[in-house]
Amino acid sequence: MPTAQVIARLAEQIDRTDHVFWPDDLSLADRDVFDFNGILGPNQITDAYLLAIAVKNAGRFATLDRGVSLRAVRGAKPQHLAVNIRRVGERGSVDDVIMLRATRCIHAPFFQTLTV
Repeated sequence: MPTAQVIARLAEQIDRTDHVFWPDDLSLADRDVFDFNGILGPNQITDAYLLAIAVKNAGRFATLDRGVSLRAVRGAKPQHLAVNIRRVGERGSVDDVIMLRATRCIHAPFFQTLTV
Protein backbone atom coordinates (compact mmCIF):
# COMPACT_ATOMS: atom_id res chain seq x y z
CA MET A 1 0.00 0.00 0.00
CA PRO A 2 1.47 3.42 -0.92
CA THR A 3 2.54 5.64 1.98
CA ALA A 4 0.03 8.36 1.06
CA GLN A 5 -2.81 5.82 1.26
CA VAL A 6 -1.62 4.57 4.67
CA ILE A 7 -1.49 8.14 6.01
CA ALA A 8 -4.96 8.84 4.61
CA ARG A 9 -6.35 5.72 6.31
CA LEU A 10 -4.75 6.76 9.59
CA ALA A 11 -6.33 10.21 9.29
CA GLU A 12 -9.73 8.56 8.69
CA GLN A 13 -9.30 6.46 11.84
CA ILE A 14 -8.39 9.53 13.90
CA ASP A 15 -11.37 11.47 12.54
CA ARG A 16 -13.95 8.76 13.21
CA THR A 17 -12.80 7.56 16.63
CA ASP A 18 -12.18 9.04 20.01
CA HIS A 19 -8.48 9.81 19.49
CA VAL A 20 -6.06 10.51 22.35
CA PHE A 21 -2.43 11.48 21.83
CA TRP A 22 0.08 9.92 24.22
CA PRO A 23 3.28 11.97 24.39
CA ASP A 24 6.60 10.36 23.66
CA ASP A 25 8.11 11.49 26.96
CA LEU A 26 9.90 8.46 28.42
CA SER A 27 13.62 7.88 28.61
CA LEU A 28 14.89 4.47 27.58
CA ALA A 29 17.62 4.95 30.19
CA ASP A 30 15.07 5.20 33.05
CA ARG A 31 15.64 2.17 35.27
CA ASP A 32 12.35 2.87 37.08
CA VAL A 33 10.49 2.22 33.82
CA PHE A 34 12.60 -0.41 32.05
CA ASP A 35 14.15 -3.68 33.20
CA PHE A 36 17.23 -3.82 30.98
CA ASN A 37 17.53 -7.58 31.56
CA GLY A 38 14.19 -7.98 29.77
CA ILE A 39 15.47 -6.31 26.60
CA LEU A 40 17.50 -9.04 24.94
CA GLY A 41 18.55 -7.31 21.74
CA PRO A 42 18.26 -4.16 19.62
CA ASN A 43 15.17 -5.42 17.82
CA GLN A 44 13.22 -5.28 21.10
CA ILE A 45 13.95 -1.66 21.99
CA THR A 46 11.07 -0.07 20.06
CA ASP A 47 8.57 -2.66 21.30
CA ALA A 48 9.68 -2.13 24.91
CA TYR A 49 9.41 1.64 24.50
CA LEU A 50 5.90 1.47 23.00
CA LEU A 51 4.82 -1.00 25.69
CA ALA A 52 6.11 1.42 28.34
CA ILE A 53 4.03 4.25 26.84
CA ALA A 54 0.96 1.99 26.95
CA VAL A 55 1.65 1.03 30.58
CA LYS A 56 2.14 4.69 31.57
CA ASN A 57 -1.23 5.56 30.02
CA ALA A 58 -3.09 2.48 31.31
CA GLY A 59 -3.56 1.35 27.72
CA ARG A 60 -2.59 -1.50 25.41
CA PHE A 61 0.19 -1.91 22.87
CA ALA A 62 -1.29 -3.59 19.77
CA THR A 63 1.24 -5.55 17.74
CA LEU A 64 1.60 -8.50 15.41
CA ASP A 65 4.84 -9.50 17.17
CA ARG A 66 4.37 -12.42 19.54
CA GLY A 67 7.86 -11.89 20.96
CA VAL A 68 7.22 -8.70 22.94
CA SER A 69 8.58 -9.14 26.46
CA LEU A 70 6.43 -7.91 29.35
CA ARG A 71 9.53 -8.31 31.48
CA ALA A 72 11.19 -5.40 29.67
CA VAL A 73 8.82 -2.85 31.24
CA ARG A 74 8.28 -2.59 34.98
CA GLY A 75 4.61 -2.95 35.83
CA ALA A 76 3.65 -4.38 32.44
CA LYS A 77 0.89 -6.98 32.61
CA PRO A 78 -0.81 -9.08 29.92
CA GLN A 79 -3.66 -6.55 29.71
CA HIS A 80 -1.13 -3.96 28.45
CA LEU A 81 -0.36 -6.05 25.37
CA ALA A 82 -2.72 -7.02 22.54
CA VAL A 83 -1.11 -9.46 20.12
CA ASN A 84 -2.90 -10.26 16.89
CA ILE A 85 -1.40 -13.39 15.37
CA ARG A 86 -3.35 -13.38 12.10
CA ARG A 87 -1.25 -13.36 8.99
CA VAL A 88 -1.77 -11.27 5.89
CA GLY A 89 -4.41 -12.93 3.74
CA GLU A 90 -6.31 -14.40 6.67
CA ARG A 91 -9.67 -13.01 7.65
CA GLY A 92 -9.12 -9.54 9.06
CA SER A 93 -6.91 -6.62 8.23
CA VAL A 94 -4.57 -4.09 9.76
CA ASP A 95 -7.68 -2.11 10.71
CA ASP A 96 -8.74 -5.06 12.86
CA VAL A 97 -5.42 -4.88 14.68
CA ILE A 98 -5.89 -1.17 15.36
CA MET A 99 -9.52 -1.59 16.40
CA LEU A 100 -8.97 -4.31 18.98
CA ARG A 101 -11.44 -4.67 21.80
CA ALA A 102 -9.34 -2.41 23.98
CA THR A 103 -10.26 0.75 25.77
CA ARG A 104 -7.01 2.40 24.76
CA CYS A 105 -4.52 1.17 22.24
CA ILE A 106 -1.21 2.20 20.69
CA HIS A 107 -0.34 0.78 17.29
CA ALA A 108 3.37 0.47 16.56
CA PRO A 109 3.66 1.58 12.93
CA PHE A 110 1.90 4.86 13.56
CA PHE A 111 2.88 5.80 17.14
CA GLN A 112 -0.75 6.87 17.49
CA THR A 113 -3.26 5.94 20.13
CA LEU A 114 -6.92 5.22 19.77
CA THR A 115 -9.69 4.97 22.31
CA VAL A 116 -12.35 2.61 20.99
